[in-house]
Amino acid sequence: MLAMSILTGATANSRDLNVMAPILGNYPKTSVTLSGDKTVMPASAPTNTTSINVSTSAAFKGKLEGYPATGIVRVTDAYPAGAYRVTVRAFDSSGASVTKTFMLRVRTPVTCNPVHFAAATNVTAGNGPYASAVGDFNGDGKQDLAVTNISTNSVSILLGNGNGSFGAPANFPVGSTPTSLAVGDFNGDGKQDLAVANLGSNTAGIYLGNGVGGFTLSVNVRVGDGPYSVTVGDFNGDGKPDVATANFSSNNVSIALGDGTGHFGAATGFAAGMEAINIAMGDFNGDGHQDLVAANYASDNVSVLLGNGDGTFISAINLATGSEPASVSVGDFNNDGHQDLAVTNEESNNVSILLGDGAGNFGPPSNLPAGTSPRSAAIGDFNGDGNQDLAVANTGTNFVSMFLGDGNGGFGAATILGVGPHPYSAVVGDFNGDGKQDIATANNDFPNPGSVSILMRDCGL
Repeated sequence: MLAMSILTGATANSRDLNVMAPILGNYPKTSVTLSGDKTVMPASAPTNTTSINVSTSAAFKGKLEGYPATGIVRVTDAYPAGAYRVTVRAFDSSGASVTKTFMLRVRTPVTCNPVHFAAATNVTAGNGPYASAVGDFNGDGKQDLAVTNISTNSVSILLGNGNGSFGAPANFPVGSTPTSLAVGDFNGDGKQDLAVANLGSNTAGIYLGNGVGGFTLSVNVRVGDGPYSVTVGDFNGDGKPDVATANFSSNNVSIALGDGTGHFGAATGFAAGMEAINIAMGDFNGDGHQDLVAANYASDNVSVLLGNGDGTFISAINLATGSEPASVSVGDFNNDGHQDLAVTNEESNNVSILLGDGAGNFGPPSNLPAGTSPRSAAIGDFNGDGNQDLAVANTGTNFVSMFLGDGNGGFGAATILGVGPHPYSAVVGDFNGDGKQDIATANNDFPNPGSVSILMRDCGL
């Protein structure tokens, strides 16, 4: 039996306290379809376990949560396709831990061609929908959406019915002008939580999920000025999720390290370019430490910040893009195993593709023409060929440009998909569980209420 002895005191009268370390069962190899969900059961339930952290490569863009009572690992919206080594780390009340690993393979399903989507269905959120994220907030195995509403300073939770439709929005208040949100498990209870970037409050709000679709504020973390975007990672390698924000007014990124209970230490700032508007996470030099990239709206570049693995980053490397880069996404567009960048450029109406060499360097941008004011890009594989594709939300032309990748870093001509007025963000999921990737956009039709458009991948029947 695995045990750990902790010695207290420093005199001859001290006694050994035998504290049972956590025990985890083994996990099986598991596969899941692209953008699919899965629960992974260990061979035996854990013992002496108060929390569980689940992590994998920065290349994985889905969600992973662990349940300390059962050891079950839940996978939500798994993408992109590939093989991932998942690490499950169990903690006891003293902080002692034990780990198990298993392989997770995300499969590209056989799908129909040519690519076709049904006409968009628009659903109601709050006023001023701006950003969205995919999750499973009530644990029913059906994908849900969380949407920020900048006109009413709220977040809408849209619970999925599993057939591509969603229930009425449940709204809860957040900080001023929420422009971004990200899904994590900040207190290790196996329930999905949210981090919200509040542009007008200079905070990242941490909201803990109750597992049935409700959320409660844990803490507002003071970050830089004008946090426009937020992402979740583990930047110091302690197995506890942290948050990073891109700060539009202070021209930097902020890192706030989590303690695993839903609370965070004081944020540390690292310089980026002018008007840092969007942030994404990757591992650009392959050292196993999580890195960051920020899109800088006013300096027409992106800042790559390589992580040291202790929550700090080296000075930013700035890479030229198009004009007014509004978002950056991380993928592997030429299938070389190195992470690449896709940057939407709002003023030059195009998308810049920068191919990485795996050592933290990137080649010059090649540009794809998009619609007017492309604001957000989501990565998918819509034709099932194993190559990464792009769905770009164009705020000025009220449509999504879909680009099919050729696997060599190039993309075909855009296919136009109509959505609601002024789409500011796009996300990819599988909202009806049919193994084909769908698209959702948050449409900020100010001063009108706005909507969320759901584009369901079908076979054109």
